[in-house]
This record gives sequence, structure tokens and C-alpha cells, in this order.
Amino acid sequence: MSPTIIGLILFILFPIIFSFILTFFEWDGLSEAKYVGFNNYIKLSNDPLFWKSLKITLIYTSITLPINIIVAFILALFLNKDSWLNQLLRFSFYVPQLISGVPLMLLWLWIFNTKYGLFNNLLSIIGIEGPSWFENETYAFISMIIISIWGLGNNMLIFLATFQRIPTQLIEVIKLESDTFKYKFKYVIFPYISPIIFFLTIVGFIGYSQIFSQAYIITQGGPNNSTLFFTYYVYQNAFSFFKMGYASAMAWIFFLILLLITAIQFFLSKFWVTYDEVKLK
Repeated sequence: MSPTIIGLILFILFPIIFSFILTFFEWDGLSEAKYVGFNNYIKLSNDPLFWKSLKITLIYTSITLPINIIVAFILALFLNKDSWLNQLLRFSFYVPQLISGVPLMLLWLWIFNTKYGLFNNLLSIIGIEGPSWFENETYAFISMIIISIWGLGNNMLIFLATFQRIPTQLIEVIKLESDTFKYKFKYVIFPYISPIIFFLTIVGFIGYSQIFSQAYIITQGGPNNSTLFFTYYVYQNAFSFFKMGYASAMAWIFFLILLLITAIQFFLSKFWVTYDEVKLK
């Protein structure tokens, strides 16, 4: 167990403790650190870009996450039956998960290119003039949402695995009561998938709120800071402005915000998540 323990201490525990200590210092990464107490936290409250990046990130996550889960659920519902066509479609929707971040972002740069991009060329075929995606504040933000929704294959497979473990006997009993989809969804499908939805909501919210590669590679936070996501702003302060202590304070505040939102989600889950065995009422 020692290699795992050493790796945990060196690469996880130590950086966490060190970053927290840095929040009380002013340090550029090279010169001697200067103790400033809670000054970094006070500066955050007066930083308009801090609040803007936080707002943009929360709005982005609140839009992207529900769309991703709903679309993944619908796809899994339609692709649940085994057939060669469904297997091909499952693979097609999952392929984006196999492409690493940088090549995928370069591909999206080409797709959304104003002059010769695939998306605007398709729009021109039906007589619509495509917008300047990454040069307009609104369209740049929308493009970030589209790019993130593209990678929903993982959630789709999780829903598919959940559908396939629903007992067929229970489905047959439901058919005797009522063959409507509404009845089956209420008494069979939703009780079984509610823990999965809750899991995807927790993991997805934390994951989407840490969006970075899109802003770093495609927009660099622009135009006019419309895609200045929180993690990218932390990166800028740490490695562009060399404000290590200030960036660490930002990261810890963001951690506390995510912790609070996650705690609220856990509290609300007891009103709609079903962990017991599904029973007909």
C-alpha cells in the first residue's frame, strides 16, 4: 500500500494543504512569500471579474447539466432495445468520450469557424447566414454549451445499464395495470433511475463547474470576458499574473461554494430519490 499512500500524500494531500496556506500569503512563485492575512479574501469581494466568472460558471452549469441528463436519458430510452442499428448508434454517441481535450477543441474551432466552418456551411445551405461564433458574446457562450453537450455518451451508457437491470417481471405487471408510458415511468422507470439521476447531477455539477479547456484553447475567456469561466480565471491569476496566493484563495472559495451546493442537493434528494426496492402503490 505504500506507493499509493505516498502518491496520495505527495500529489493530493500536500497540494491541498499548501494551497490553503498560500491563501494567507502574497507570492509570485519565485520570490519570498509575504504574509498578508485575510487580504486575499478581502480583495476577492471587490474583484468584479471574480463575481462575473462565478456567475458565468454557475449559469453555464445550470443550463448544460439538465440538458445533458435529459438528452442522454431520451437517447438511452430509444436505444435500449438490442439491434445492430442501436449498437451502431450507441457507439457513435460514445465516440466523443474517446477523444482527448485538445484535439477535440481544435475540431470545434474548425466546426464553428465563421468563414469555412462546417456549422456555418450547413446553415448557408438552408439560406441562413451563420454568426461569428467566437467573436460575439452571446454566441460564444452558446457555443461553449453546445461543445459540452456533445459529450453525453457516458451518461447515455449509464442510463442504458440502468434500464437493462429493471426486472422484466415488473414491466409485465405494469402492463397488466396500464400500458401507458406515463404509468410505467412513474412506478418503474423513475424509481429505478432516480439514484442514477442524483449521482449524475452531483458529479456533473462538479465536473461542469470546472470547465477549463474550452476557454483556454478556443476563446481565452473572450470576447469581453463572456466565457471567463472560474477555473480559467484562477489559472490566469496563478500562471499569467503570478498571484499564487490570490488564485489559491479563489480556489478555496469556489470549493466552499460547491460544497454548499452539493450539501443542498443531498438534502433535497430525500424528497425524490428512491433507494428502496420498487413497489407498486
